[in-house]
Amino acid sequence: MRLAAIIQKNAPKYLYFQGNINLLASKGIGFCGLRKSSDKGLQTARDCAGQAAANGLTVVSGNAAGIDFKAHYAVLSAGGTTILVIPEGINHFGIKRKLASVWTWQRVLVISQFNPDDVWRVYRAMTRNLVIIGLSRAMIVIEAGEKGGTMNAGLETLKHETPLYVAEYHDMSVDARGN
Repeated sequence: MRLAAIIQKNAPKYLYFQGNINLLASKGIGFCGLRKSSDKGLQTARDCAGQAAANGLTVVSGNAAGIDFKAHYAVLSAGGTTILVIPEGINHFGIKRKLASVWTWQRVLVISQFNPDDVWRVYRAMTRNLVIIGLSRAMIVIEAGEKGGTMNAGLETLKHETPLYVAEYHDMSVDARGN
């Protein structure tokens, strides 16, 4: 499996899941960005996720607010597939109300590397980034701060020699100085 090959010794021993397990074999493209992203960042995520759907790529992201949510929503709206890598145990997962209108379990896989009853913790969000990288052929950073989870994901992507694409556009948000 690509996940074990990419992140090697850091690969999780177990993955807990709900949904279409066959999506693990799909061509994934990772998305990460700020939780409090700009409107332009959200538009960029929507556009990139729509293009992913049109090209048969599965969006892989962390189910956080902002860029992650927009990428999941956009790909499902466009008829594509997505993998949500959650930073807590699978027993804590619930479909976000705003995703319910586009949700279908045939096109979604939710996975967690954590024990089913583990609660959300910051370090788990950072740790799950390695799973996103391992399931992705490339990573797209939409907006990144100078430090934090998105910056960490970008640096880890490079460390694991996975292609990294970083959005750059006119009038970048001051919060996206990491780009």
